[in-house]
Amino acid sequence: HTATAEVTPHAVPAGAVATFDAYLLPRVGSKDTGVNRVEVALPAGYGMPVVSAVQVDGLAAGYADASRAGAAAVLLASRVQDGQLVRLRFTASTPTEADAAGADFAVSLDDTATSVPPQVATPGDANSVADGDNWHVRVEPGPLALVTVAPRDVVCMVDSVIAFTVTGQDAHGNAVAVTPAWTVTGGIGSISVAGVFTSQTPGSGLVIASSGSVS
Repeated sequence: HTATAEVTPHAVPAGAVATFDAYLLPRVGSKDTGVNRVEVALPAGYGMPVVSAVQVDGLAAGYADASRAGAAAVLLASRVQDGQLVRLRFTASTPTEADAAGADFAVSLDDTATSVPPQVATPGDANSVADGDNWHVRVEPGPLALVTVAPRDVVCMVDSVIAFTVTGQDAHGNAVAVTPAWTVTGGIGSISVAGVFTSQTPGSGLVIASSGSVS
């Protein structure tokens, strides 16, 4: 057997439960019996996968979920023959740490009735859709959960000018780019869209950076 395979999506958020589609397009020789097992290797940090559906040439196919820690796998009720596109859909929790470099979800195929060992497919365009055509997946930061303003505490004179900065993080501490809206409480001064505060009136107040519902 030989095969072309790909996995989508190619980017998932950190610390979430993601849904993946693995596509396998086998090439089965005339003397081969077909393919009845498909496996997708999950990189370190992903949770236990659960297969939710399998299709062969666009039609629902019978299967038994043979997944284990580190691999999504199915035993097909009927063997797949040459050129029949298999789509395996599964879910798995993603790592909590962002990984811009990403990692491979290698796909392998097997006929368990033979002594021939499982074979690793070749990454490429299996589903005839221009959707990346590989099995490489990145882990991106999740939604913004925390903004931190610096400096934290300031004592200044009237007419002082202070530049504030802000950093954003998701719920797992991964850096998230943020362009906040700046506001000042207490009537003590004004602040520009770039976070530059000018003190105008004696008193105390807060400099607040917000983005959506996060501040």
